[in-house]
Amino acid sequence: MLIKGFKFGMLLQIAIGPVSIFIFNLAMMKGVWHALSGVSGVVLGDALFIVLAIMGIGAFIERSPNVKRWMAYLGGVVLILFGLKMGIDAVKFKEALGLTERAFTTAFLLTVSSPLTIVFWGGVFSTKIAEAQLMKHQLYLFGCGAVLSTAFSQSMIAICGTVFKQFLPPLVQTILNIIVGIVLVAFGVKGVVKQYRIDGNEAFED
Repeated sequence: MLIKGFKFGMLLQIAIGPVSIFIFNLAMMKGVWHALSGVSGVVLGDALFIVLAIMGIGAFIERSPNVKRWMAYLGGVVLILFGLKMGIDAVKFKEALGLTERAFTTAFLLTVSSPLTIVFWGGVFSTKIAEAQLMKHQLYLFGCGAVLSTAFSQSMIAICGTVFKQFLPPLVQTILNIIVGIVLVAFGVKGVVKQYRIDGNEAFED
């Protein structure tokens, strides 16, 4: 189950999200050790969600429309604020929100800024229970494998960012900081708009 969880997690890592972009950018700004500190924050965030999902909290959120709705809005707002701060400070030639100095905390917050991830993991584990009749300890092994895939893939991203840094002048790195800020804002806006449309459709149906 550990290996199966790792394989499943690696499949999910193919989709590049705001956290991966942040880790890559962090590695270019401050090097691999700061980036790996951020990776540890990402791993903790994923592990927390997986444990909560196995405990059944994901199913509770799924059955609670209001909780799910406000968690979606909160996650989007957090990403927007991070992105705006990073972009503005990059223009001012500052280190955005002290991100490079608080890599662990920032990466953790970015990870948990998508709280509906717990609903996804809850669905995954529910499916595993139904299809394979897995026991809870097997679910934890599967979850551990998924967390290990996060640690591995994000560490590789950090190493790649450090390598790229050797070839990029400071001006290009500043531009990349601005781009990362824009991307984070885009992810946040996308999440808020998506939830707003869902709310609109539900209101129309009512």
